[in-house]
Amino acid sequence: MKKHVFFTLYLIFIAYSSLFPKSVSAKKNADTLLNQGVSFYNQGSYEDAITCFLEVVKHASEQKKIITLCKAYNNLGNCYSYTSDLKSALANYQNALRIAEQLKDSTTIAKCTKNIGAMYSESGDFKTAMMYYNKSEQLSKKLKNNFLIADCYNNKAVIYEQEKKYETALTYYQNALSIYKEENNKERLALSYNNIGIVYKYQKQYALSISFYEKSIELSRQLNDSFLVSANLNNLANVYSLTGNHVKAKQLLFEAIEMAKKIHQSQVLIEALDGISEEYNLLGDSKLAYKYRKEFEFEKFNYINTERTKQLADMEVKYETEKKETEIKILKQNEEIKSLQIEEKDVLLQKRKYLLATSLVIITLLIFVGYFYFSSQKIKSLRKQEQAIRETEENERLRMAKDIHDDLGSGLSKIKFLTELVANKSANNPEITSSIKSISETATFLVENMRDLIWALNPENTKLQSLIARIREYSSDYLADFPIELVINIKEEIPDKEITKEAHRNIFFIVKECLQNVVKHADASVVKLNIDLSDNAFKMSIIDNGKGFAENDNKKGNGLKNIKQRITAVNGVINFSTMQEKGLSLNFIVPIKNIEKS
Repeated sequence: MKKHVFFTLYLIFIAYSSLFPKSVSAKKNADTLLNQGVSFYNQGSYEDAITCFLEVVKHASEQKKIITLCKAYNNLGNCYSYTSDLKSALANYQNALRIAEQLKDSTTIAKCTKNIGAMYSESGDFKTAMMYYNKSEQLSKKLKNNFLIADCYNNKAVIYEQEKKYETALTYYQNALSIYKEENNKERLALSYNNIGIVYKYQKQYALSISFYEKSIELSRQLNDSFLVSANLNNLANVYSLTGNHVKAKQLLFEAIEMAKKIHQSQVLIEALDGISEEYNLLGDSKLAYKYRKEFEFEKFNYINTERTKQLADMEVKYETEKKETEIKILKQNEEIKSLQIEEKDVLLQKRKYLLATSLVIITLLIFVGYFYFSSQKIKSLRKQEQAIRETEENERLRMAKDIHDDLGSGLSKIKFLTELVANKSANNPEITSSIKSISETATFLVENMRDLIWALNPENTKLQSLIARIREYSSDYLADFPIELVINIKEEIPDKEITKEAHRNIFFIVKECLQNVVKHADASVVKLNIDLSDNAFKMSIIDNGKGFAENDNKKGNGLKNIKQRITAVNGVINFSTMQEKGLSLNFIVPIKNIEKS
């Protein structure tokens, strides 16, 4: 799976490079800076290139050089995509597309549309990516731009391959290959041979897979593309290993390791070290297998630490930015409060002057009315201030929760998606498959829990009606993937009562824990969920017809302990009854006054 990710990123990089201007005459500041940015990009100095292109955007806007501005945005998209900042890349490609549409430049529109599709594909949104690829393909056909048509075929094939539609992927790869041969583009041909080799490997047509990998290696050597050569050697070794030719696999892996070290390509090096360790393990040479496994772990540790350092730096910048924004908001709140206090003082002075000018006959009445009026106004004003502060805090909480959901959620989803891809490609290695499955399950669990916590933060959801609706929705969705029938029975009309966030969280997590235990351990075919709100109490029972367990069973795990702790936290009572092969019945009661928000 990692090999496929390397080649997908590399393919996008090569495809994007065609959008850089090959020669731009040095006119004024914007055009000169554009050339400098392209030079930085070609040298691999992406941060310098980004800084340069941002300057181009500034000067091109001032000088009203629309075409230069379009190129700058497009180049920024290329830089951000190669540094894995997909959000920034997408924003810049969209800016370039808008300008191209204003200029009615059909070729640039087709290229930008294809690039936007690549960003959605990288983020796992294949449906949206395919929509953009189809638009680019249609426009490219109108323009009779065979090169762009082939790129669209190739990118669509990548999606079909990841969806395991191998025959469809193979057709599109071969169509792209035919066009690249007509155009005599060796870079694209090398990548196409590699992609076709990957598909044939998945189809277990190993002879064909080897043939296409060797073609890719031959072309890559002609192009002096060490990255593609080393990664192809790694892939080819994997196929020979699958066919049982471990001697040939070792030879290719050593060559890949040597080349990856020369070009400082950590990802290929880590993959090759993992492969050579596994080859020695299969050949029964535990000493060398251990040696290369240690080297693999060392390189992997260094690579992960480098990535973490970069992430920490990004997080520090984000933290400082949010800190400054928070300070600005607090200052604005203080200014608003002071302004309100000044207004109140002005009103008091005016009223006092009026009272002094009135007749002594009604002074007592006026004093009483004035006192009552000003007291009520002050209370209202204080309530408004408190309400404004609460709303600001709540909005800030929700905004932060949304940011966590967008950034961490997308990251976890991508981890889950990538681990599934890796698991598919490592099906022949139970140890790796088991580890990858554990990572995927952990990512899925974290995403689900994060969504539940963020949902609970919304004050609109802290009602008893919302809790029961959430329980109903989650139960149906969760059990839909298993051969288990769900029967839900709610006996009483649900009152419109607000409950505490702690109660909402604990009760909902009890339901989650119970359903997860049923799926993992009960081997049940029916689950009944009953909710009764009579006698001013929240009553719930979860009953399954699974295998149950003995009352004195010491292997029940922490599931029931966790449930008991959660029900205790909301001052409820729980009991359960079970027998082996007779299922489990769990009941708990919580007085509504214990969970109602005061």
